Amino acid sequence: MNERLMELVSPRVGLVRDIAPQGRSADEPMPPYLYTATLSNYDFRVASKSDRMAAGKGMTKDEAITSAIGEATERYCAYHWDPQRTFVAKASDVQSRYITPQDCVLYSDRQYNTFEWPHPRYTPDRELLWLNGNDVLDDSTVALPASLVYLLFPPPRMEDYFAPSTSNGLAAGPSRAGAILSGLCELMERDAMLIAWLNRLPAVELQFDHSPEIPGRIFRHYAHFGINVRAFLMPSDLPAATVMAISFEDDPSRPANVIGLGCHPDPNIALLKALFELCQGRPAEGSRFQSKPPQGRLDKYEDVHTLDDHSSFMSQMNRREEFAFLWQSNEKKRIEELPNPSSGDIAQDLKRCATELAVKGHRPAYAVLTTPDLAGYDIHVVRTIAPGLQPVHFGHGQERLGGKRLYELPQELGLSGRVHTESDLNPCPHPLA
Repeated sequence: MNERLMELVSPRVGLVRDIAPQGRSADEPMPPYLYTATLSNYDFRVASKSDRMAAGKGMTKDEAITSAIGEATERYCAYHWDPQRTFVAKASDVQSRYITPQDCVLYSDRQYNTFEWPHPRYTPDRELLWLNGNDVLDDSTVALPASLVYLLFPPPRMEDYFAPSTSNGLAAGPSRAGAILSGLCELMERDAMLIAWLNRLPAVELQFDHSPEIPGRIFRHYAHFGINVRAFLMPSDLPAATVMAISFEDDPSRPANVIGLGCHPDPNIALLKALFELCQGRPAEGSRFQSKPPQGRLDKYEDVHTLDDHSSFMSQMNRREEFAFLWQSNEKKRIEELPNPSSGDIAQDLKRCATELAVKGHRPAYAVLTTPDLAGYDIHVVRTIAPGLQPVHFGHGQERLGGKRLYELPQELGLSGRVHTESDLNPCPHPLA
């Protein structure tokens, strides 16, 4: 582990107040190792425990601690709005390439016409705050909408509140290239999951129970306790594999359905990431299932409002059939049958992913958010943006329905005979928290 990172941990003066193992029961496997990092009160506001808590996972204890500190610094840096880096302008007055809020996929006409819709409609003639980032491929300047880069609410200008800013595309890593690749993988992961979910697209079920490696060991561990774990390759045209792992459990006192997502150019790593995220999510979901039972609280789609509501709603036994479209094709493949385009080199994988995204019209950009006080700590925090990809949302009715890809991709993949419309979309809230 990077010893310098531990300099950031102190109950009195640390950016991170505390590092601790994440609690879990005996029916949870190890690895992954799971740790939490508690952020300090760096922004001088009253915040919930979940706002201060960051979670990390890894093959070893050191990896998990490093991951938790990285998650904490990612949030810390993303909250630090730097007014010296921003400028107000209309898109037509920006001197470089730019990505507009509309390019980031906003809302449909129907949503904007909804009574008291909270977000203004973006038009090219309106001024907004920009922040200069960089093109992933050639590092040229790209102006980005500042309100969708920083993780801050309210933004300095409420007229720029075109959509809630989420952690989608935020990433931290020991190198800038590694952080950018992680950010792009998260963008591709959310795009693949949401398009599949909202269009109820069938997926390929991955068979890994036979594996002598960690994925097979996790499967067999859970099976010993009567927990069935399945994994599905999301249908997509993007240059990385996205896997959804789901645990199904029949004990009425515990969450019936919990998911984990993973994305990487190497499908084996994507599967491992999905399983590790599942292992990380299950203890937290189990605790929430007991302390804030979803029954009677989250009965209808319309009851889902917050990030945690999504996974809690879908954790109920009577929601299991909402997943059934994933296995409707009955197509199965062993994990080793999947093509693996990864070179194993971060820089080469990043270049290939960025190039293929650009060819498809999603040329990616990034903004460095690492704060000056973290210089020298081998921490690189970035926000990545790939125009046109479907972004994540939280809350029923808050889906970002203003893009084209959501409706056109099912036909392009050969999974539908026509372009879809809003009326075709799945009304069930997605299961991701």
